[in-house]
Amino acid sequence: MPLQVSATELHTLSSKAIAAKEAAHCPYSKFRVGACLLTDEGEFIVGANVENVSYPVGVCAERCALATAVVAGHKNFKAIAVATDINPGASPCGMSQPRSGLGPFYKCDSAMILGEAPIYRASDSTLHWVDCFSEPAELHILHVDPDTGAAQGKARVLQLQDSVSVAFFRQGKPGSYIAGYYQGICFIDEETGKFEILKEIVPTDRRDGFRLNDGGIDGKGRFWVAEIDKKAMAYGVGKLPASYGEPKGKVWRYDPDGSLQSMDKGFICGNGLAWSPDNKTSKYAGNLSNSCEIVAILYNGTPLLVSFALQLIWIVKWKSVYINDSVGMLTYAYDFDLDSGSISNKRIFIDHRAATGEPDGMVVDTQGNLWVGIYDAGRIAVFGSDGKRLKDIPLTAQNVTCPTWGGRNWDLIFSTTAQNPDAQGSEVDDGGHMFLYKPEDGSKGQAKLEFAG
Repeated sequence: MPLQVSATELHTLSSKAIAAKEAAHCPYSKFRVGACLLTDEGEFIVGANVENVSYPVGVCAERCALATAVVAGHKNFKAIAVATDINPGASPCGMSQPRSGLGPFYKCDSAMILGEAPIYRASDSTLHWVDCFSEPAELHILHVDPDTGAAQGKARVLQLQDSVSVAFFRQGKPGSYIAGYYQGICFIDEETGKFEILKEIVPTDRRDGFRLNDGGIDGKGRFWVAEIDKKAMAYGVGKLPASYGEPKGKVWRYDPDGSLQSMDKGFICGNGLAWSPDNKTSKYAGNLSNSCEIVAILYNGTPLLVSFALQLIWIVKWKSVYINDSVGMLTYAYDFDLDSGSISNKRIFIDHRAATGEPDGMVVDTQGNLWVGIYDAGRIAVFGSDGKRLKDIPLTAQNVTCPTWGGRNWDLIFSTTAQNPDAQGSEVDDGGHMFLYKPEDGSKGQAKLEFAG
């Protein structure tokens, strides 16, 4: 049967089901479920699971929404979305919850452990990304159709001498990347994968506690890279004891003249740097969550959709920069001075602490909206320039890591993902492969900038 639900309806279903989950009353199971029905008349009707306060018997979210719809006089429905805190394998009503949504446009020969750092090169329409947890680490280069994004043949895979978490092209230096590897900054040769070490940031005696993570290039061609405090990260989201003190992860800036500056501190897991279109604000995101959010979309009973990459990104006009702290579950905004490269006026831009999933890598569109990969929640979330959540794009991979803009008109979103094995080590979804999305609303981005050295 042909699909009768539009992408906009699917996104609305997902968002409303997730919001409905917040009203769940589940003192016994502690398992919140929200549901949203779409009627043939185009109305969205929500419900949440409710457990009886005197004995553990209740009403599941799907039946709650259905009962509300029937009482209102509705008899026919196009679709239902269900959102949960965890993946139980089945909802309280027994509805299966397969991973569904936008599937991968390109499957790697072997699923990546942790795909990260995608960048698109317009001159030859190639997509570049890394698998930083493979042994040895890998750099993938894939030709894609500049209009549709479709894969052209198989990716070329380079084996690297150390784990790389982020990489960008260099101005006037074709065939060379600047990259953040776990201990420092290097150049990488595109043909051989050979490193040229530029700066060691994490010395040998600190490597058990720290590593570099995500990064980005600002409007003057400076390379920024964020750090992970591994000991603080090991406590998990919301579990860092007061006795630990301030997390010790830093954000660094490496200039084309070879100088290195410490720009900020206090991060558990530095991630997702991006600049606003007015070039005056910087936003930084980072998080690590122990929960996930499953959104299952069904049509006539048939599953259709279920709704850690650490990245720093800037955009064309450089007034603001945004930074994620993944384990802290906060996106910070800073005022940004393009000429000096300084940041100031740090404030919380998005508070993710009540949400599920981990804000990971992100990019910004030309309107200033943030497109954030949500690890452990199977979606790309879109936030407005005011920090309000606008929509979700569900993928068939639980662990969405990092999106990037590409294509001839910069109107395609490519995204890396990570594996999602079960307890036996078997893959349960399409994690570890590459995804592609073309926004129906005409949203566009721009090329990631290149290092000026």
